Amino acid sequence: MKEVYRVKPEDVPESERIQPQESTKKFVITTTIIMIFACLGLYGASFLLKLVTKNPAFQGFSEINNITPLLLGLKGCIEMTYASRLSTMANTGRLTSAPKLIRASFFNFALILAQAINISLFAVAVNVGIFSVTSVMTFDRVARFLLAVLSTALLASCILVYAITSIVYLTRFIRVNPDNICSPFAAVAGDSAALLILNYVGQYVYDDRLPITVVWGLIALIFFIGAVCVVVALLHEETREALGYGSVSIIVATLIFIGVGAIFNHSVGRHPSTANYQLILNGVGGNLVAILASKMSTSLHQLNESEKAAVVKQWSRYLNPLQMWKDKKNGIIMLFLLIIGMVLQATEITCITLFTPNSIRHPVFIAIYLFICVFQILILFYACVFLTQCLFAYNINPDNNSIPILTAFADLLGALFLACCLWFYKYFYVWNV
Repeated sequence: MKEVYRVKPEDVPESERIQPQESTKKFVITTTIIMIFACLGLYGASFLLKLVTKNPAFQGFSEINNITPLLLGLKGCIEMTYASRLSTMANTGRLTSAPKLIRASFFNFALILAQAINISLFAVAVNVGIFSVTSVMTFDRVARFLLAVLSTALLASCILVYAITSIVYLTRFIRVNPDNICSPFAAVAGDSAALLILNYVGQYVYDDRLPITVVWGLIALIFFIGAVCVVVALLHEETREALGYGSVSIIVATLIFIGVGAIFNHSVGRHPSTANYQLILNGVGGNLVAILASKMSTSLHQLNESEKAAVVKQWSRYLNPLQMWKDKKNGIIMLFLLIIGMVLQATEITCITLFTPNSIRHPVFIAIYLFICVFQILILFYACVFLTQCLFAYNINPDNNSIPILTAFADLLGALFLACCLWFYKYFYVWNV
């Protein structure tokens, strides 16, 4: 597989690096600030999720509830991968001028639209296959479902690519490492944009305001846009590599997200309180592991030849979970990320308990929830260190392949752990949650 981003730090002029020597203090401050904003965004996104699940236009169409976590995860992993890729390019001196940034953004924009449209089509096909067994999926219903999902993916991608590119460019002037801020921003903005677009565009589509011929015409137009974007992405070496091999990771993540959607749909039916906590639990864990993956990827790309050879020889040692703490730099990063995650989760559940109607206020539930939050983060950190080292050792670009799988895994762990938490609380304490 062709390598496209590994640039030695000594080859990059000091003036062209975003963050030549990032201090621990600066890392903690910038990460804490962006995670606070991200958590506020997640808290708002949880209300949007409830808005979608309670939308009268979607009642009787359970495929929308089932695909909502998939759409959120899909937007998150595609945009977070773009943020990580662009951050690495910035930190290795590849975006030192506006023309370079515009060129990189243009081809990456085509790549993201192509991935979003094609993966959304795949997800719709799988969901239609699943619901065909238990529901009557007419051509009209399939068409409206397809248009709602594709239009959400397309419009949200357009908004987020512009926002992420602008942030990466601005970090160059304020001397902030984009690895610390871009991935959480992409995740939260992706959730909010996707939910808003799905709620209003989907409502318009499902209210039968569009004739079925117009619906199929719009679907054909989106397919044409997707085909053009594939051709454009293939014209550039870096996006061609990401389109080929990076899409495999996104497909794997999509399959995981489909499972998460099924768990979420089942959990909402049995425990209405699920929607209050699911986005927060998934989002904090996913954001933290995305920051870690982005920083590790940048560090690996900056290794010299002897250090790369050492990674190739020794990556299997990270099968031991304790090994991830022996690297001093990564150990400090993980420790501070864990502390930030614990504080933010405690703050979030306090806000939910105090200000959200129908929230669970029992101390036993809160204690169990905080425990699964810490457990989830530790598992994600282990998976991140092992996966990133493994991909790099096999000459696979971790910028394109680690974040989709890790964010999907974060959502899967969050959905499973929250379902178990609610089941335990309901079974042993209260019968109506």
